[in-house]
Amino acid sequence: MEARSLQRNTSCSSDKNSPLQRRVSLLQGEILMRYGAPEQAEEEVERVIDEDPYNIDAWIFRAELANERKDFDKCSEAAEYAPAIEPNHQKALRMKAISALGKEDWDTVIDTYDLYHTLEPNDYTMSLSVGEIYLNRQNIAKGREALQHAIQNCNNENPDKQRITHDLAVSFAMEGDIRQAYVCMATLSSLGVPHDEMIFQTARIAFNYGFIPFGIEMMRHRFNLVPGSDERNVQVAQLFYECKLYKEVQDLWEYLFKAGFSSESEAQVYLAYAAVQLRNKEVFSSTSAAALRHQPSLMQQVLGQLYKDVPLHEITTHILTDYFSNTP
Repeated sequence: MEARSLQRNTSCSSDKNSPLQRRVSLLQGEILMRYGAPEQAEEEVERVIDEDPYNIDAWIFRAELANERKDFDKCSEAAEYAPAIEPNHQKALRMKAISALGKEDWDTVIDTYDLYHTLEPNDYTMSLSVGEIYLNRQNIAKGREALQHAIQNCNNENPDKQRITHDLAVSFAMEGDIRQAYVCMATLSSLGVPHDEMIFQTARIAFNYGFIPFGIEMMRHRFNLVPGSDERNVQVAQLFYECKLYKEVQDLWEYLFKAGFSSESEAQVYLAYAAVQLRNKEVFSSTSAAALRHQPSLMQQVLGQLYKDVPLHEITTHILTDYFSNTP
């Protein structure tokens, strides 16, 4: 159905003299937004605001429209006006926080949360955002408090439950308690997360916060669960690469070298880079050849770190000369 036809048909059904006219206009705007006509929806809401500048529903809807279009300045303007009309309006406060998130105005998010939390104690979403802001600011106690509220009010079926669980585990790792972080991550099994994926995510947390031996322990366990050539192990190779782990996990790299990934796999690029770091000429020759054929862009990104502004086809020659000249 054409949006303009929809607008025309719904407009005809409203009585201009009805006291419900403005509500009807806002409903029309919501329908227009749902049917992909945000400009026409905005015309409806602006008409209501012109007629009734203190219509809080119109200001909230205007903020929602701006947020949909990623116009966070306009969203913020509308979101600021709504609470000025009704300071304790839950939806107005929520939109104020959403607009602040879009503008990365973390202080406003936290300030808004303090009031919103008392009005909507069962809403987990803002607690999640605030918890992550506090963790980013290294305020572990307040971060965990907000996240614990979030996890208590988020249904198990909601994908955000996994994100909250991960954030809580990070809060323990930040305090130096990687074992408690693991205990927290282990609860993901009750949310349907495969065991090998939980182990992998726990290892990532361990590596990111300096618990290298614990992370290696997790990875050894995971290799007992997932066959070496499984494409899920591309994530493992990428993680080792991102965390700059080579000598520390040399036996695990050796296992991946022998796993037999397909020549098209992204793993070939990470294996080639690891082979350089571990001075394994045979592995480098085979994996770099496969990576050049099937993953040239990723190959340039990863191996290009060693030689800035050098064409990809020349990089392997440089590596063989500079890293393997004394290797048979």
